[in-house]
Amino acid sequence: SHHTHYVIGTGSNDPQKMDPNASRETLDHSIMYIFAVALEDGKWHHVNSYKKARANKKSTIKIWHSIKTHEDKKWTKKYHDPNPKNKCFGAKVVVTFKNASIVQECASKCPDDSFMVETDSPYLAPIPFRGKRCEPMYVKNTTEFIADLRRTSLEKISDSTSRNADSFFNF
Repeated sequence: SHHTHYVIGTGSNDPQKMDPNASRETLDHSIMYIFAVALEDGKWHHVNSYKKARANKKSTIKIWHSIKTHEDKKWTKKYHDPNPKNKCFGAKVVVTFKNASIVQECASKCPDDSFMVETDSPYLAPIPFRGKRCEPMYVKNTTEFIADLRRTSLEKISDSTSRNADSFFNF
């Protein structure tokens, strides 16, 4: 959303949001830090996740500094929707890159009702189309990739993500 990108994301252009020695309050307003810790630890703790030693962990800093946020206008609209049934929070994450092992681990474990699959970015085509323009027809490849990660069938992932999209977009 607009808020996520420009207030707590990289769109704020606030170098403190990428500083392991920043205050707890600043780290709490860095979605990049929060996401990096949650990816690496598989959880978030309201005290332990902000400790200086945690914030200065080299592996976390590597993940943290690789995260970039971008505003999604559709997501912003849902974020500000006054109807609680339509309101949305969350983020999109690319899982098909070889160096996305932590994201892949999370994708393999997250609840079936917590994600969707899409091919929104023209420059992030899944394997075997890497380097080519991404097309909607490639969503099957990404879904197969996630099904393999989760050790389940393409049909199961397709069914659950279709239900999630129906719910999210009020189809």
